[in-house]
Amino acid sequence: MIFAWGGTTATTRKGAEVARADLVEVEPTGFAAQVATWPAERKVSDRSHDVTAVILYTSGTTGTPRMTS
Repeated sequence: MIFAWGGTTATTRKGAEVARADLVEVEPTGFAAQVATWPAERKVSDRSHDVTAVILYTSGTTGTPRMTS
């Protein structure tokens, strides 16, 4: 699953298609409300030992994480 800011470019959509990943376009003000409508699931997908999961995080162009409270 890929979460991307709304107005996602065609490149991001194509990447999600190639990866066979769900693409969720979000806006900062509506994200919590959008996620709240999804059904809760508690299943674990079958996978082999060599499958990689990646969580990417960016805090802008500086590369320095920003703390929020």
